[in-house]
Amino acid sequence: MATSDTNIIKPDVEKSQQQAVLMSMMSPYLLMLDRNYLEMAAKEIMNRARNYNSMAALMPNWRPEKSELMVAQARAIQALVNYIDSLKEVDAAKQALGKADDVRDEIMAMFT
Repeated sequence: MATSDTNIIKPDVEKSQQQAVLMSMMSPYLLMLDRNYLEMAAKEIMNRARNYNSMAALMPNWRPEKSELMVAQARAIQALVNYIDSLKEVDAAKQALGKADDVRDEIMAMFT
């Protein structure tokens, strides 16, 4: 079966710049979140979903879709935690690069 080219997303400078602006606007707010609490919450939600699945036979009103929703929520929260960790790595790399540039500029200034 042939695939359609309409489903393929191609790089676009303007779209990339728009997305970068939105991401840079979100970053400070995401870094304010309590990452440790979110990680704990994701684990707790996942544990509850597993417990509910284990006890499903004893709870006639329990529907598996509820556990599936809880698992999806836990995964979304964990993805957010991972994104926060990545943002912190990016910030640290930017700071290290800035310091290295400053040192290079100071060395270059000695010879000019």
